[in-house]
Amino acid sequence: MPSVRPFTDEFSPAEAWRPYEPSTRRPWNLARAAHLYRRAACGGTWTELQRAVAEGPAATVDRLFAGGDEPAAFYAEARSTIAALLGLGGSNDLPAWWLYVMLRSPHPLLERMTLFWHGHFATSAAKVTDRGLMLAQNELFRTHALGNFRTLLKAEARDPAMLLWLDSAVNRKAKPNENFAREVMELFSLGVGSYTERDIRETARAFTGWEVQHQRFWVNAAQHDGGLKTVLGERGPFDGDGVIDVLLRQPAAARFLVRKLYRFFVADEFPESSTPAGIEALLEPLAVELREADYDDGGVVGMILRPNWFFTEKAI
Repeated sequence: MPSVRPFTDEFSPAEAWRPYEPSTRRPWNLARAAHLYRRAACGGTWTELQRAVAEGPAATVDRLFAGGDEPAAFYAEARSTIAALLGLGGSNDLPAWWLYVMLRSPHPLLERMTLFWHGHFATSAAKVTDRGLMLAQNELFRTHALGNFRTLLKAEARDPAMLLWLDSAVNRKAKPNENFAREVMELFSLGVGSYTERDIRETARAFTGWEVQHQRFWVNAAQHDGGLKTVLGERGPFDGDGVIDVLLRQPAAARFLVRKLYRFFVADEFPESSTPAGIEALLEPLAVELREADYDDGGVVGMILRPNWFFTEKAI
């Protein structure tokens, strides 16, 4: 790792991600508690902020990860409500319902991460006209929100809403459709510049035959190309799962994801004075943590919300 102090002389990259410990110079107070609740929730009530100040930063982050009282009962009632509304044909009810869930959930960090994945795997009801499929995708994000990215990415590759959105439902052996293959690299796992057009073509072959029938995922074996593919230097008879494993073995994958998590939770832009080397040095400990944990997102989110860097004046 280069010896770089990014943005400030206050911390080295390693020191930036060590747990924040309140001090006279950087006290734990109402302002920092409110900052945590703005980023890890949808803001905090006065009662929540007062409790946070009294309990301290570590206990507050632990509580945000654990969720509040009876989250299972809240979500069961919420699902019952939206099912009834969609059953009555309420085409515009889903966004309003989710906004209510975000604001009232006893597990606001879970909703923040559901929102993160909604932005990461961008789809739209304008093309996916089935609200039930959009609700199922929303619930998929919530199920894996603080779980494992590898598991989520493979589940999303089977998600009917995603298959329809990126035309994977018409990806045939004789004429592979490259839309999902391109996006799974550019937007979902690696970022621009980490693959070639040939990688896209070969990846598209791996996903052939992954279709939607009767609003459900299924594999049409007659339309799947089971031949050898070469993706990012690896060769094998990859299917969709196999090629996703290839993507996540690339060092660029963890770096891409932690950069997005950083921009979502800490700061959406890096200061103009920061250098590419400084940014990479700052983010590398997060990337290492993600790779070593085999893409356990919850651990990295905890590493982002607990450290010195998150509670600096610059981050606030």
